[in-house]
Amino acid sequence: MVTSFTAIYLLLVIVNSIKEYTLTLLMGRYGKLVFAMITIPILIHMASRYKQRFRFKNKITGIVVLSLVIIFSIYYVLSTGDTERLLYNLALPVYLLFYFFLSKNVLFVTYKLVKDALYGHSKIWLLTIFQKVLFFNLFFWFAIAFATGMNMADEDGFGGFFQDKVHFGLYTATGFLVCFYLRYNKVKRDRSIYNLLQLAIYVMLAFVTSRNALLIIFTAVFSYVVITKAQKTVSILLLLLFPLSLFYLDTFFYNVSGDQINSFSTGRWEIWRIAWVEIVDKGVFFGSGIFNINNTVLYNNLGTGFHYLDTLEFLFLHSSYLEILAGGGMITLILFLVIVVSSWNLFSNMDKAVMIAILFGGIGESYLAQPFMLISTLFYLILIINNHQLVVRNMMRKKQLLPKEPKLEVYA
Repeated sequence: MVTSFTAIYLLLVIVNSIKEYTLTLLMGRYGKLVFAMITIPILIHMASRYKQRFRFKNKITGIVVLSLVIIFSIYYVLSTGDTERLLYNLALPVYLLFYFFLSKNVLFVTYKLVKDALYGHSKIWLLTIFQKVLFFNLFFWFAIAFATGMNMADEDGFGGFFQDKVHFGLYTATGFLVCFYLRYNKVKRDRSIYNLLQLAIYVMLAFVTSRNALLIIFTAVFSYVVITKAQKTVSILLLLLFPLSLFYLDTFFYNVSGDQINSFSTGRWEIWRIAWVEIVDKGVFFGSGIFNINNTVLYNNLGTGFHYLDTLEFLFLHSSYLEILAGGGMITLILFLVIVVSSWNLFSNMDKAVMIAILFGGIGESYLAQPFMLISTLFYLILIINNHQLVVRNMMRKKQLLPKEPKLEVYA
């Protein structure tokens, strides 16, 4: 049942971004939220049948983060009367609770099947579902697109069967990260031609979609090589290059114009600048809720000559960290980073490589503030599984693997 729940949810997240098919898009947009709400009580009931006790390492911190975002959003609605984006904020804990209880059940089931207290198998099981759902949908929707004559290119590039190239780029990056994890993890390696073929397809698609997708893919591979093979060598190299780079900073700031930076970043640099001004004006310790400030930033800067804004109906701030800061203030952003940092010692080398890539990609995209997106679903599932701490008691004691007064905690 857990496998089915995961597959159905991922399917709904994917169809949320399918273009031209309005019914499909709406089914994904609201279906994934309704599905999460319906299945949470079922997952809670399923988890209650098991004797093992799980704790979430950063439970209090996570509750504070979510509470601040919702409180600031409600205050924003009461003070402005703008309720358009309230659903995004109220839905935020629903998705994260769904991942929380889904992860608990995955951990329970894999322990029962594999008897492995280290729980590397839990992530492998989830990622295998990811892999199958993503690759099936890749071929299925491409077939539909070709059969119906869908225009898969827009003025900015190749978007595939998705609404735009950014969404499709994140799809390809997620597919690569999943296959890369399955191929090089230490628990159960998938060295099949099938896996290698998928990696090649996702890389080729990333080349024609989004630079950010390529950066995420490159960062994952580079991080894994550094962490596992060449950590000391790269560290020494970076230390040597850093003082040399200082000599070129002056040349950079004098010779590179703001227009060139904006062109290279496809307008992100100016969007970050004007968003930061708006955030500072409101007070950096106070938020407005996820996506509530975006319309204000957009409407206040329409007609100012910055053509990137003049072409938009809704503005994403194109930075996960700026989006979180705008949503919940500086304290929320700090606490979010605390959860990530304090979880780090629970990660395997492959976990670290994938998480570094997703966190790095979040600099230029807003997906960490949107836990219902594919790549952020992958991020939060890995984060939550690694935050679950299993205290192995009855089963382990029966097998005489622990003393009568167990003091051992086994981390995911």
